[in-house]
Amino acid sequence: MEQQFFAGPIYFVINTKSEVIDRVQLPEGRTLAGFGRSGELFMSLRDADGNARVERAKARN
Repeated sequence: MEQQFFAGPIYFVINTKSEVIDRVQLPEGRTLAGFGRSGELFMSLRDADGNARVERAKARN
């Protein structure tokens, strides 16, 4: 299994009791843009031409 290293920001996942239950680290160059109802994360980024994109990723369970 190849190990991956990410250089993006780390966010703490907080439950409704204000407890830290997990951490999420975004890939380099991504900015957290929002959350979906089923645990999705939406991230924004700009490509080499400066065009903005939105990516969706599923948070692990």
